[in-house]
Amino acid sequence: MKLSIITINYNNAEGLRKTLISVATQTQKRIEVLLVGQNSDELCFHNNVTVRSFGFIEDDYELSAIYNQADLLLYGSYRDNLPNMIMEAMACGVPVIAFPIGGIPDMVIHKETGYLTETEEGYLAGIQWCLDNQEKLSLASRNKVINDYHPNRIANMYNQLYKEII
Repeated sequence: MKLSIITINYNNAEGLRKTLISVATQTQKRIEVLLVGQNSDELCFHNNVTVRSFGFIEDDYELSAIYNQADLLLYGSYRDNLPNMIMEAMACGVPVIAFPIGGIPDMVIHKETGYLTETEEGYLAGIQWCLDNQEKLSLASRNKVINDYHPNRIANMYNQLYKEII
């Protein structure tokens, strides 16, 4: 059995490497890491972890095809606000594991649409929890994006704000 994980913005490449090797060992699964973004060819693994590096992707259809290959998104940035990548992954039904920083907790609801962790070590627990609850998380993730971030809803919110200001 294979577990596909998409990742970007990893701050600690060595920590990510150790976590994924631990997941492969503990779950007895072959891990496939789908790396997206600049410098995505810098991370190397051994053992039961393979890497497919896509580099920077500009085409939305190509990016959604990559998301749809993934079982989980690991978002390892320590500093961010409201990353599009999280919303894009969730729109494709991919649960997210991330740090609770910036606007991320507005999108990733702990144990509802993904898993939030304060530590890199928490990623291991998050991966296992998300795998055990993947079907529920996948549906909730997609619904969260559709209900809260649909362009029509956002446009209506801006329209209402402008009316209140005027």
